[in-house]
Amino acid sequence: MSKLYTQPDEWGDPDDPVGIQEIAELLDFKKTTVSSWRQRKVFPVPDKVISGGTVAIWKKSTIINWANATGRNKRGIVLKDSV
Repeated sequence: MSKLYTQPDEWGDPDDPVGIQEIAELLDFKKTTVSSWRQRKVFPVPDKVISGGTVAIWKKSTIINWANATGRNKRGIVLKDSV
């Protein structure tokens, strides 16, 4: 019988992990735009890098806070804990 991996979830909403595609959808920009921000180093440093250092992920709150600070929150998304 296999054991289930049970560890507390460090990433609760609003800290759900998001990648480039989810960030593009969240902020209503093209994926290429988000990738461009990252290449130009105007984007936050990833909160974690997985898959042997090939996949960057961010906490949703990191992205929303950055988008608010830079005027890129076109949808006016508010973090649940901020209400």
